[in-house]
Amino acid sequence: MGELEPDQGAEAAAEHQDSAVGAIAARTGLPQSQVSTAVARLREAGSIVTEADPRDRRRLLARRAPEVSARRVEVANATVDDALVRAPGTDDPQVLAEVLAALGRRLTPATVRRLRAEAAGEAASPILRM
Repeated sequence: MGELEPDQGAEAAAEHQDSAVGAIAARTGLPQSQVSTAVARLREAGSIVTEADPRDRRRLLARRAPEVSARRVEVANATVDDALVRAPGTDDPQVLAEVLAALGRRLTPATVRRLRAEAAGEAASPILRM
């Protein structure tokens, strides 16, 4: 099975309030150790809060944090735009279009439109003027 994306764990906690680590592992198909690690990271980042299960103090229950943490905002607003432009070591629109084709599923729709326009020779995009 795969790994949780940065905000997927918080989304799962929101959909299933007060979920035990074992229940999350069962729903996702991920190993319990991986879920425990993800829960710890999400808690440290402020995306979720945890507390002991009042019925079984050995179990930890997770739920989405009531406040949006700075880290959650940072992750939600992050794009790969800057890294994509720097990675090929060129601002050649054709090279960037080839990179775009390979990584298209990971880019924001706005970035896809800007890079395609640049490759087609349309107005220079702000992302390529770095």
